[in-house]
Amino acid sequence: MAMFANYLRTALRSIRRHRVHTFLNVIGLSIGMACTIVIVQWVRFEFSFDRYHANADRIYRLATNFNLGTLQGKAAITDHPSGPTLQRYFAEIEKAVRFRDVWGTSVLQYGDRTFSENRLLFADAAVFEVFSFPLIQGDSRTALAEPYSVVLTKAAALKIFGTIDIVGNQIRISNPRYAALRRGPLVTVTAVMENVPPNSQFTFSMLLSFETYYQDNQDRRDIWISDMDNYTYFLLAPGCDVEALVKKIPDVVRNHLDPTILEAGGGYDLFLQPLTRIHLHSNLIGDLEQGDHFNKVMVLLVIAVLILVIACINFINLTSARSAGRGREVGIRKTLGADRRALIWQFMGEAILLSILALLFALGWVELIRPFLRHMDQLQAHFASIYRPATLAGYVLLAVVVGAVAGAYPAVFLSAAQPRSFLNRRSVIRAGKFRNLLVILQFSVSICMIVATIVIFRQLDLMQHKALGFEPDRVLVAPILNSEVHETYQSVRRRLMEYEGVADVAFTSHQPGRHARINVLVPEGYRNRDMQRMDVVSIDENYVPALGIKLAAGHNFSSGRPADNRRAVLINRTAARKFGWTNAVGKTIGEFDKDPAPKTVIGVTEDFHQRNLYNRIAPLYLEYDPGRFNFALVKLKPGAGESAKAVVEAKWKEINRSSVVASWFLDDGYLEHYRALNQMGRLFTGFSLTALLIACLGLYGLTTFMVEARTREIGIRKSIGASGTDIFRLLSKTFVKWVLAANVIAWPVIYWFNESWLEDFPYRVNTNLGIIILAGLAALGGALVTVGWKVHKAAGANPVDALRYE
Repeated sequence: MAMFANYLRTALRSIRRHRVHTFLNVIGLSIGMACTIVIVQWVRFEFSFDRYHANADRIYRLATNFNLGTLQGKAAITDHPSGPTLQRYFAEIEKAVRFRDVWGTSVLQYGDRTFSENRLLFADAAVFEVFSFPLIQGDSRTALAEPYSVVLTKAAALKIFGTIDIVGNQIRISNPRYAALRRGPLVTVTAVMENVPPNSQFTFSMLLSFETYYQDNQDRRDIWISDMDNYTYFLLAPGCDVEALVKKIPDVVRNHLDPTILEAGGGYDLFLQPLTRIHLHSNLIGDLEQGDHFNKVMVLLVIAVLILVIACINFINLTSARSAGRGREVGIRKTLGADRRALIWQFMGEAILLSILALLFALGWVELIRPFLRHMDQLQAHFASIYRPATLAGYVLLAVVVGAVAGAYPAVFLSAAQPRSFLNRRSVIRAGKFRNLLVILQFSVSICMIVATIVIFRQLDLMQHKALGFEPDRVLVAPILNSEVHETYQSVRRRLMEYEGVADVAFTSHQPGRHARINVLVPEGYRNRDMQRMDVVSIDENYVPALGIKLAAGHNFSSGRPADNRRAVLINRTAARKFGWTNAVGKTIGEFDKDPAPKTVIGVTEDFHQRNLYNRIAPLYLEYDPGRFNFALVKLKPGAGESAKAVVEAKWKEINRSSVVASWFLDDGYLEHYRALNQMGRLFTGFSLTALLIACLGLYGLTTFMVEARTREIGIRKSIGASGTDIFRLLSKTFVKWVLAANVIAWPVIYWFNESWLEDFPYRVNTNLGIIILAGLAALGGALVTVGWKVHKAAGANPVDALRYE
């Protein structure tokens, strides 16, 4: 104990004597540790998705591998009968549960209160037997067994009723997109459940019984390869051989598919996905959430490692540099009988103490950062978990390892030297090749991150400002909540046009620039087995002119002639080109699984981006079908702003007979798709600046030691006539060489990153040599600014003082 106390006193004395060294070391390492802690907590959250279910390891999602002409690919969705049928056939499947999104905005009424809700799902009765969604009230076995029954989360119950004691109460739910909800039926609350955890792929507030969907939709129950909008999950029996089960599924599918589809060479296969791998590894068509999370997590982990490596390099460099200046201390202690083991423990103990001190500062940085991440509600609980004993012990262990590694080199090197090697001469700092390499590595990483940040923001700028082929400005999007609008949309348009701020009104099933539904169709000259995948959107006759979409050939739908319009269709240039039609007007296109009567192409539009820029422009089929309209697009006149929006919303509430209608501008909704890319850009900005800051802190510390070590040389050079500029150039060229070498190392890495990351974007910026050079100059500028003051001060010092120092 006495020996430990002596080590501690010596370490604290050294820290007090070298305050600048201690400050640079602790602050640099603490910033790196703080960034690492934030990222690690984030990564832990991502890996925890869906693992809270008691049977998580036995839950699998049924997914579809399509083979319908040009509609090829894997999708997370299934038809209606697949799940229940496979459960009947195979004993390995204990339970099957289907979810289905209640698409769009639903209106909820309780007494004289009205609410809007976008997070409703249809679900089978077995949902609570498969998934761990604990009920606060109600019977899990019967809660969703009957039509028009609903289970609310605790948050939804408090929002609507103000209490959770609500089982047996009724609310009215209306949504014009579903026959069962079109007239706003009364729905009975049968249970209240705990809120869905944030680390869940499901984000619902209410579950409606799947039997509700089948009211007025009975024909959907047994139709295979149709209405593919369900998410089907199986609870498999313990010890089930999943691969063997998957091999038995194709025979069942073939036995139930329509012979017409099989004769046309079409069909699909079904496969299983483990529940716990979906969030990180699934990237299928129709996934409940945007996929590719694993790659994002790996990028975050790489960033965390790089920042921690930069901070550790600083720590090692500064610790070893300062230790080298303690040669006389080591020599005296060894002369007085100190053994090598004691010296090793002394140096390593001091490094570990500094590292643990840095960890304490890092936890303080994390608390300062947390308010800036408040929009990430799901992460807040994981930040709080930092202080759990096991997690905290892990970070303390990390600090000890970092300290031990940093103190190992000087401890072993200095303790092995003979006392006379230190006492016969002044110990100086020699910039060894290893230390130079570490500094170069630091700046290489910083340059790479700077370029990555610039590339991300350039890509974001391209996607935000690329010409879309239509005019999104001043277009107000209003969701249709009243099914009567489908039959009276023209009179509704006239009512909205009465306001002088409205320039035009159009109706559509899908917002331009965001969505479309997918279907397979048979163009003229193609056989059924050659069916073609197309994006399908239902529009009215005002859609094309209201959005400024140009026609390349033919004409638009006719006003006041609905019967003619129903037999007609518009396509885009991409579709005409793909089908090999030099003159598409007059050609016909039939829907494979719908009305056998084909529709005639009456016009060809110029290409425009019906989907967002994560997708290439696909063949587009624009039909006239008022029954599918989901949105009104209200084009405002120039100069009309929020006041016009308020007027339109007021009229729209009257039309929809609802007090909760909310509208938004089309360009704002369009840009919402790129929010994740914007967040990624801001994240890289913060981390790249952090990496550069840490590197510059270390460089400043090394500059301080180097200037001290070369004090005599500086005095001699100045005494024989060297100018301040000569001295500045002499001392700065080392750092300039380091940064230039860092650029040479970073450039091929940057090029590889740019090319591999950008290949996922169909519309992308090019790798620009100017950006790489700019990042290198930024790093060089940061280095020169960092060392400039210290070097300038040394260059201007009196040579007499420098020589007296020796």
